This record gives sequence, structure tokens and C-alpha cells, in this order.
Amino acid sequence: NSTVRLYSGPDGSGNLVHTIEVDSKGNFYTTEDVNFGNGLYPAVEGPTSTQYMSTPITVGTCNNCHGQSTDRIWGE
Repeated sequence: NSTVRLYSGPDGSGNLVHTIEVDSKGNFYTTEDVNFGNGLYPAVEGPTSTQYMSTPITVGTCNNCHGQSTDRIWGE
């Protein structure tokens, strides 16, 4: 039960571009078009903390890295 927020700047700075709800199993998706432009910075917000990615993403295929070559990000 977390939220993924995509910002235009690192660590939740800049503009909030898109918000995606996460279900109780940790799955999330959107049917809306997300314009990643030159890159967006994800933040995973849980009930008590927020985890930030330090590098921008330009595509929404998070599971290509997370759970493969990179640890998953958990919202606590």
C-alpha cells in the first residue's frame, strides 16, 4: 500500500509529474501515457517513509532492473 511518484528533479524536487498507486502485493501500473522526457525521478512513498531513486528513468519498465540487477525499492 504505497505510492510511486515521478518528479522532474531528484529527491522529490521539481514538479510532481505523475502519481501511481501500489497495491498490497507491491504491484503498480498505469494505462495513462507518461511523458518521461529527459528523465523523471521516482519516489516510493510508504506509510512512514519515502525511498528516492538518485538517477532518472526514461521508461516505465521498472522490473527490467529492480528484482534483477538492482534491489527492489520498498515503501515502509
